[in-house]
Amino acid sequence: MPTAYFDTNVNIIGILQPDSNSRLILREIKKGKIKIVLSDYLIDEVMTWFKINKDKDFASMVRLYMMSLPASEMINDFQWSIFIDDWKDRKILLLILMIFLIFAHILPVKRNIL
Repeated sequence: MPTAYFDTNVNIIGILQPDSNSRLILREIKKGKIKIVLSDYLIDEVMTWFKINKDKDFASMVRLYMMSLPASEMINDFQWSIFIDDWKDRKILLLILMIFLIFAHILPVKRNIL
């Protein structure tokens, strides 16, 4: 099972735009086909964005959604710095995830993904 860091933008866009590539990624994550790495920093960032742009109740529902995703791993800030050091010389994780989804015929190739 591929593993990827769950990016803030994928989360926000996937929740707000039903016809986006990010929503397709969220669907595959929810099915348990992709293992994701969540960090406390990511959850704080997403919560802050939704509190500012929606309201605190909506932000709370998004947090519960993120915490309920199958095949997810939660890491703290210290572990995140180790994770980044391990991946810093490789390509962007989100790009790798999108390439996987294209080859798995989950993400349409003709969409503008970058």
